[in-house]
Amino acid sequence: MSETLDLPLFTLALPLFTAVFALACVWAVFWIIRLAVRYGVNDAIRMNPALLAARPPAPSEPQDPTHR
Repeated sequence: MSETLDLPLFTLALPLFTAVFALACVWAVFWIIRLAVRYGVNDAIRMNPALLAARPPAPSEPQDPTHR
């Protein structure tokens, strides 16, 4: 028999399990962030529709310090 076939299954399965687990964690984090951004923005707009209103900013001090 070949030397590589005598290896325990654990030594072959552990790297595969680690890779699959890491990909699942990355996928889960991606979806959690995606859902938080999606529904967070929707809730903010629903609670304050003025966020979408196209209106000029309130008059205030000039933004350009060289403007007189």
